[in-house]
Parts: sequence; C-alpha cells; structure tokens
Amino acid sequence: MKRMKSKERLAGRFLPSRVYARWIWTVRCGLCVVPLILFLEGSLVLYLSSSRYQSAAVFEYLGKRPLSEVEALLKSRNVFDIVADRMELSKRLKVSKGTAFDLVSPQLETSADAASNMIKVKATYSMKELARDLAAEFPRALESYESSLASEIVQSRIDALETSMINARDEAEASRDVVPPAQGVGDLEKRTPL
Repeated sequence: MKRMKSKERLAGRFLPSRVYARWIWTVRCGLCVVPLILFLEGSLVLYLSSSRYQSAAVFEYLGKRPLSEVEALLKSRNVFDIVADRMELSKRLKVSKGTAFDLVSPQLETSADAASNMIKVKATYSMKELARDLAAEFPRALESYESSLASEIVQSRIDALETSMINARDEAEASRDVVPPAQGVGDLEKRTPL
C-alpha cells in the first residue's frame, strides 16, 4: 500500500499523456498556421493595392534658357496643355483638362545636370502605358512650346516691319502729294537753247 500512495502522489504533478499530446499539436499547428495567415494577408494586400509604374526620359537641352527655368517650364500648364492635347488625356483619364493637370503634375519629377545640359523627366502613374507616354511626350512638348514661342516672336517682328513699311509708304505718298512734280530732263532741253 505504501507503494501505491507514492504513485498517486506523482501522478498529480505531471500532465497526463493525452493532454500533453493535444497541447503539443496545438502549438505545432499555431506555429504553422500563423505564418501562413500572415503570408496570405500580405499577398491579398499586395494584390489589392494599386501598382505604381515609373518611366523616365533623358534628353539634352540645347536652348538658351537656364536649366532651372526649363524644369519649371516642364511642369507648367503651358507645356501640359500641349501634352494633354497630343495624348488626349481628357479621354484617357475620363476627366477634364484641369483635373488631368491636377492628377498628373504631382506625379512628374524633373532633374537637371548643369555640366552636360541633360534633363531627366520621370513620370509615375498607376497605368504603365500612360507613365511611359507621359515621360516621352513632355520633352517633345517642351520643344514644340519653345518653337511656337520663337515663331510668335518672329511673326510679331514681321508684323512690326510690315506696319512700319505701310507707314513709310503712306508718308511717301503724302510727301509726293505735297511736293510739286519735278521737271523732267526732256523739259529742260526744250527750254534752253544750245
């Protein structure tokens, strides 16, 4: 009997084997399931989050403007309007031109290297093709904008020259009306005897 009491006393200090086995499998499953749940949650978040695509274009600026001014000009509404018209951004984004400017301008980054006159235009957008097209179109739009400014300056000078020519012709006609006609060489020969 004495031995029996010692076994009963020891049996109360340890977990029964069935409880211990169940506990071990619970811990094992927890260690396997928690990383699996975290992996699936991360995959779902990655799948549902919008992707951002970046596209860059590097070009050499050959104009006379300072590079800081060119960078500001690339982000200006004047150049953007040319880009929006060429790419039909209002139709592609299904918004007005002003809203398209508000959507695209924060996604456009420019940087310039003064040593080589190279300018980098980087466009970031959720649509891959649009990011690519924006990065490619902004340098072309800048060139088009500068050539239109140059042609406007040339045209204004031509208009000023035409106006001055018209004014000079009017003054010449007015002075011809005031001055009597000069006598021709034939008239002088008739009057003077030889």
